[in-house]
Amino acid sequence: TSKHKAMSYGRMLEEEEKLKAEIERLLQQAEAADESEDAEHGADDDGYRLSDELARREKRLAKIEAARKALEELEAVMPEEKAYEDFCGKVKLNEKIASRPGPYDSKLHHFVLIQNAKAEISRYHEQDKIPELEMELHVLRLGDAVFVTNPFELYLDFGHQIKARSVAGQTFIVQLSGDTGGYLPSVRAEQLGGYGGLIINGKVGSEGGKILVDKTLGEIKKLWK
Repeated sequence: TSKHKAMSYGRMLEEEEKLKAEIERLLQQAEAADESEDAEHGADDDGYRLSDELARREKRLAKIEAARKALEELEAVMPEEKAYEDFCGKVKLNEKIASRPGPYDSKLHHFVLIQNAKAEISRYHEQDKIPELEMELHVLRLGDAVFVTNPFELYLDFGHQIKARSVAGQTFIVQLSGDTGGYLPSVRAEQLGGYGGLIINGKVGSEGGKILVDKTLGEIKKLWK
């Protein structure tokens, strides 16, 4: 599971109002800048231009509102407390399943989906404060072989890409090294959900996985110059 803690519903609404206030402030700045430009160079009909920052915040607000609506719909079907009780009960019943180790918990249980929706909202609010994840990446060459590390549990897609494109004769990937970054899902895993593919399962999404692959390959290549 992720170290990120989902915020309370009340806190979500507070943060949402703050974001709306920030957007309104940026809109007023844009309008003032347009009026100043008109006063200096003459009026035009192109209106004010939205800054990249304003456009980004408006897009983020729309996603937060959509995620909150999804959370409210989940809560309407089954409240979080009741969903938690049901989740625990089913885990208890599934402690022993023939031919597999227990206990087994459903990764798409209603309670899990509620927690994931809350985590999604929290993550959107965190992005301004922590837009990128700092991590350790080590690359060690031994003859024609190379060892590379990262703090994630990679979906096979990323491991295959690193090994297939590596200039080394053999490439060994050491995961969960230096920290615990959770699962790093592929695009398909994010689309379909399931084990390791939810927001609550990790700190970085598939776009970060592409960056990790490129950075790792770049560091490997330096050892063969």
